[in-house]
Amino acid sequence: MIDAIKNSMPLLFEESMPVWMTLVIGLIAAVGSYFLAPAINRKLEIDKQRSQHVANAIKSLNENFIELSFGIKRFVSSLSDGKKNSIEVRSACLEKISEMQWKIVDVKVILKKKDLPLAEQLGKKLNILGNNIKGIKSLGDEDKLDGSLREVSETVQSILDRLYRHARLK
Repeated sequence: MIDAIKNSMPLLFEESMPVWMTLVIGLIAAVGSYFLAPAINRKLEIDKQRSQHVANAIKSLNENFIELSFGIKRFVSSLSDGKKNSIEVRSACLEKISEMQWKIVDVKVILKKKDLPLAEQLGKKLNILGNNIKGIKSLGDEDKLDGSLREVSETVQSILDRLYRHARLK
């Protein structure tokens, strides 16, 4: 490649380069660094911020789901023990579902158009899970809860997989 440049522009490789060419090359380099460097830095900063946002969304969605699943286990446990705090635990689970539904709004911004139905599906499954939590009055009704939680888990895993791919972490 250097040989091709030497053959096409021999003036650049001679012992003495004309002063006008040195000035032109210096001017081109100065203008290039004045306009190009900030543009490149801006693009890198935007990419960095975008990656950080995706990483935060992944972390938050994952943490919210883990907290929800532990909350549901505490709820079922409080029902089986006959504890009076089951209403508070139920409320905490419903609050966590609300948090996850708000997180879906954030995730929709990140996901590609073809993956948006997956986020909609998660919202619907969270609604079903919330209704099942509200509908449980006593121990023995938790089968619906287990099925709903499993469906939410599968959908969350699919969304996390898409987000990992988007962030190029997988």
